Amino acid sequence: MKRVLLIIWVCLLALPSTSQAAPENKYVYGVGFLSCEKLTSALLLRPYDTAIKIDDEIWDSKSFAYIAWVQGFISAFNLFNDKGKNCILTIDQIAIRMKDYCSKNPSSLIISGAIEIITETTGYGEDKSRPFLPN
Repeated sequence: MKRVLLIIWVCLLALPSTSQAAPENKYVYGVGFLSCEKLTSALLLRPYDTAIKIDDEIWDSKSFAYIAWVQGFISAFNLFNDKGKNCILTIDQIAIRMKDYCSKNPSSLIISGAIEIITETTGYGEDKSRPFLPN
């Protein structure tokens, strides 16, 4: 029995490890990769802070999803920002800035507007020779 356990143990040690270090690339998902035109259209249809009642259920508007995504992106920046200056804005301020940015840049991505907000409020990313997001 000891010999069987020893053989199993040796075989397990010979297997490659499945654990990996964190990937070097950073990934961003969600509505941030939709066009600003979609955000602007959604905001014109219904403000981000309105809900819709359908069959006795309350649903957030599509524009809320867009603005909430931007707010989450900014929050993630603040969490991982090691430069010291955070982007502190209310959801109303974010919505106003995103509507302004997207109205002027309808073919840009929503994430570009979020990055613009962070750059304007923190100064981070103005140096184009380094990556925008902190390591």
